[in-house]
Amino acid sequence: MLEDKPLKAISIFVFPIILGSILQNMYGMADTAIVGKFIGDSALAAVGATSLTFSVMISLSQGFMSGFSIIAGQKVGASDYEGLRKVYLNGFILVVILSVICTTFLTVFTDQLLVFMKTPPELMSEAKKYIRVIYFGTPATLLYNFFCEILRAIGNSKKPFYYLLIASALNIVLDLFFVCVLHTGVMGAALATVISQAVSAILCLINLNRSSWYFRLNLNDLKIDKDVIMQCARLGIPTATLNGVIQIGIITLQIFTNKFGVEYIAATSASARLAGFYNTPIWCYGTGLSVFVAQNFGARKYDRIKKALWSVMFLLCAYSTVMFGFSLLFSKHIIKLFISDTPLVAQWGSIVLNVSFTGHYALIFIVLTKCVLNALGRPLMSTLQGFVDVALRVGIVYFGTRYFGFWGIAFGDNGTWLLGAVVFVFMLIYENRKIKKEHGFGIF
Repeated sequence: MLEDKPLKAISIFVFPIILGSILQNMYGMADTAIVGKFIGDSALAAVGATSLTFSVMISLSQGFMSGFSIIAGQKVGASDYEGLRKVYLNGFILVVILSVICTTFLTVFTDQLLVFMKTPPELMSEAKKYIRVIYFGTPATLLYNFFCEILRAIGNSKKPFYYLLIASALNIVLDLFFVCVLHTGVMGAALATVISQAVSAILCLINLNRSSWYFRLNLNDLKIDKDVIMQCARLGIPTATLNGVIQIGIITLQIFTNKFGVEYIAATSASARLAGFYNTPIWCYGTGLSVFVAQNFGARKYDRIKKALWSVMFLLCAYSTVMFGFSLLFSKHIIKLFISDTPLVAQWGSIVLNVSFTGHYALIFIVLTKCVLNALGRPLMSTLQGFVDVALRVGIVYFGTRYFGFWGIAFGDNGTWLLGAVVFVFMLIYENRKIKKEHGFGIF
């Protein structure tokens, strides 16, 4: 990360992350296919209509913990391993605390959350069975994500991939066993996911504990350091806020989608799985770019940061162009793999997916520049942009569905990205001037 050419260094680091994310999406797609094919569209809709309630808590927690990941990367760049240990231990303590808080809140208010999401009455029973199991698995999910962020912050992206490979295979096997053999329905699909996440978290913990002295957990060392907490929270809280407002926008989209009924919910659920697969390199390169920028910023190698940003952006724009063409040709056929024989689901799932691709260049610009700002310890503009995004998304979906029906849902993503990018350009110009004044370099 500190010596090789920027794009080469990031690509080598990101490659295992991309493979790991593809695996995650594949076993998520396996969940979707197994639930849709062996249980039915109603079960698939129940999963799609409720999953966002869990995603909100995970997104908020990950946002807060990102501060620890950024500081960890800067400590590595500065060769401050004692400081790295403090970051790791304090992050671990907070993850455990957040796990207890999130699990308690989600399980106590399950019914209220489903009502708030306007879950159709005919899906309520299946939705409760699925989401309650997922809620109980919150600690495994949070711990796994934290351990992966720490491993990547120190430049190790291979180990999370290996462990995810094991967990992915386990998830698919357990899915088939619970759903097709034991006939446990959506509850079995949720249980398979939770067990797989727990296995991943345990494997990551064992590796960290054995790898270096600064990652060994000792009960006597588990003491909160206020200075470390405040330093990491200064970066994590704005990112958590950003994640929160983004999730609000996505929840708004889901609430409006739920009003259209089971087939439309199933369509957006299937298209979301495919979108997650196509978008994987964007988010993964964003992660790699964050680690690269944090380490080079800590080592004061500022000239490499700008080169990294624009080379990654060009690569992802080329990738998105190819994937858009592929989606136009094959998306409807792929979506049919996840559903029972329902033409309306395949048709609208394909439309939602392909319309979203028209905003991908804007998405790439927003994601990468936000990652750079966050890694430089400047998350304020990213947070403000999050509020802009949620306002745009709510407005587009509200007026779109009012006047154009389900097309308003289809244009929710790309409309938000395109208009949001225009606003973010002006924010970025302002922030770039401040970076130049303080550090003597700019990101463009």
